[in-house]
Amino acid sequence: MECRALVIVSLVDFGLLLIVGQAIDRFGQFAVALFISPVWALAVYSASAIESWQTLGWAMFVMRLLGPGVLCMCAQASIGHWFDRLRGRASMLLTLITWLML
Repeated sequence: MECRALVIVSLVDFGLLLIVGQAIDRFGQFAVALFISPVWALAVYSASAIESWQTLGWAMFVMRLLGPGVLCMCAQASIGHWFDRLRGRASMLLTLITWLML
């Protein structure tokens, strides 16, 4: 039961990343990261009050969406704008560093 809930939460997160991508295109990476970072910090802090599977699911949903999902998407978009001529190499290096940190 809990494993299915985690899969459903992950799929919903990935679907919502499409909307976040449109927000990044519209408002820019800095504005989105500036808004998301304190909200994510509040979500991480509130995760200390988890008392049931439902609140665990909600906390995982919010933390996975806002943390690695949105902030990594902002980083990828920034790499694309900063390294115009070397975009492929820079994206590959960012992906390699991300995988090494896992």
